[in-house]
Amino acid sequence: MLNNAAGGIPELEAIAHGDSGGRASESEPVSITPSHLDKILNSCHRALIWLGDLSRYRATEKLDKNPDFGPAIGYYGLAASLKPSSGLGHHQQAVVALAQNHHLRAIYHLYRSLTVQDAHPLAPQNLRLEFEKTNAAWDKGELIQKRPPNDPDATKLSLVGWFVRFHSMCYRGQPFRGHEELEREVLAQLFNVVKQRPLDGTLTRMILVNIASQHVAGEAFQGKSIVTLHAVVETDLLFQEHQSLESQQSFYFYFRLNVKTFTVLLRAFYDDLRSLLLGLDDFDVDLASKITPVGRRLLPCLRLYNNWLWGMVAMIQGLSTDEFVAEAVTQFWPAYARALDLVAQAFPIWDLEDVEEVRYLLEEDVETFGFTAFANNEQIQKTWFDHTKGPMKLRFSDRAVVRSSPDDEMLHRVKDFLSGGLNLAS
Repeated sequence: MLNNAAGGIPELEAIAHGDSGGRASESEPVSITPSHLDKILNSCHRALIWLGDLSRYRATEKLDKNPDFGPAIGYYGLAASLKPSSGLGHHQQAVVALAQNHHLRAIYHLYRSLTVQDAHPLAPQNLRLEFEKTNAAWDKGELIQKRPPNDPDATKLSLVGWFVRFHSMCYRGQPFRGHEELEREVLAQLFNVVKQRPLDGTLTRMILVNIASQHVAGEAFQGKSIVTLHAVVETDLLFQEHQSLESQQSFYFYFRLNVKTFTVLLRAFYDDLRSLLLGLDDFDVDLASKITPVGRRLLPCLRLYNNWLWGMVAMIQGLSTDEFVAEAVTQFWPAYARALDLVAQAFPIWDLEDVEEVRYLLEEDVETFGFTAFANNEQIQKTWFDHTKGPMKLRFSDRAVVRSSPDDEMLHRVKDFLSGGLNLAS
C-alpha cells in the first residue's frame, strides 16, 4: 500500500475505512518530501473524484437495477475530506444534489466549493442556475411541497423550502417586496422546529449557507474574489458598478439574516435551559443532566455562530446604527448576554474544568476545516490546530482517536461556547 510504503500519510489514514492490516511489504518505509507528498495527495484526490464520476454516471444512466447515487456521494465526500482546500469534492456533491432536486444540499455544496482556498470555477454559474431553478419551482408551487399534518418531516421540509426561497431572493441583490415577511416566516419556523425535533445535518447546512453566502457576497463586493457572486464576465464599467451594488445588497441581506438567526438560536437555547433549571429541585446536579435534547441539537450550531461572531464583532459594532440592521443588532447583544449568563450559572467554569478535555476535532469542526469564511479567525485557528501554526488536530473519526463520551463532548461544547463569549467580552 502507498500509505504503508510512505510510512503513514495522515491525510490518507484519515479517510481510510476498516483495518489497515499489516504492511504491504517488509521493506523499510521511504521518506516522503513535501513536494512528493503533495503529488501523492493530488493523485489520490483525482482518483476519488474519478471514482465518484463513474459512480454518478452509472446512477444517472440507470445502468444498475436499482440506481444509487450513494457511492458517488461517498467518493466525493472522501475527496473533500482528503483535500479540504479544493472545492472539487463539494462541487461534485452539488452536481448529484442538483440531479436529485435536493435544493438545500445543492446550494450548500456550491457555497462550500466557493469558500475554500481553491474555489471551483464553475460554482458561481451553477449557483446562479440553481437559484433560477428554485425560483421556477416556487412559481409552479413545487418548492414547498404540501405534506399531511401527521407527516413527521412536514415541518422540516416546510422550513427548508422557505429558507431556500428566501436565499434565492436575497441572492439577486435587489430590494424586494415582502422581504420582512419572508425573513420573519423563516425565523419563526426555525424557532419552532429546533425545539420540536432533530434536524440531523439540515440545521448545520442552513447555518453554513448563511455564513458562506455573506462571505461570498462580501468578497465579491470588495473585489477580492476570483469569481464574482453572479459569475458574469464583463468589461463595461457601469455593469461592474451595478454588479458591485448587487453584491453589496446581498451582503446586507445575509449579514442581517446571520445576526437574526444567531439571535433565534440563542433564544431557543436560553428558553430551553431556563425551563429545565426552573424545574430542578436541586440545582447542584450532574452537569450533563442539564443538557437537554434541544440543547444537544443547538450547541454545535452555537459554536459555529460563535466562530462567525469572532470575525464579525467590528462589523456588527460598525453597522449598529445602520437603518437596515440596527434593530437586529439591538436585539442580538442582549440575547447573547442572557444566554452566556445563564450558561455560566448552570455550568460553573470551575466545574467545567474537571470535564475531560477533548483534543480532537468534533463533527462541526471537521465540516468547516478550511472554510475561508473562518480562516482568518484567531479563535478558529486554535480549534483546528494544536498550536497557531502547528499540525492539524486529529478528527473525531480518525483511527487513533479514542472518543470521549457524548456527554463529555457536549460539555466541551458548553465550555467552548462559554469561554468564547467571555473572551469576546474581555
